[in-house]
Amino acid sequence: MAGYAPNPDDTKRLQQKVKELGGNAPLLKTAGSFPGQGQEDQELVFDLGGNVAEWAALPDGKGKAEGGSADCPSDPRSSCAAAAEYIGFRVVRGAAKP
Repeated sequence: MAGYAPNPDDTKRLQQKVKELGGNAPLLKTAGSFPGQGQEDQELVFDLGGNVAEWAALPDGKGKAEGGSADCPSDPRSSCAAAAEYIGFRVVRGAAKP
């Protein structure tokens, strides 16, 4: 996204710029917009980071948004939380049948 690990000040500036854009989730990109990642002999994996935080189930059964999103880069020093529009699910397809 930024080409480096964003710091808390970067996160605050990003949040302000997003507000200036207006609209509902203006930073989201269509799934598959970014190049796939993987080895030549493997099926490519798309959209591994940056678009939406992932909704994950915790051991106690509660849910929590994990990771960075377009509006809130992942940074353990930041108190930033992704807006609801930037939280989603990762869909993983099983291995292709021969």
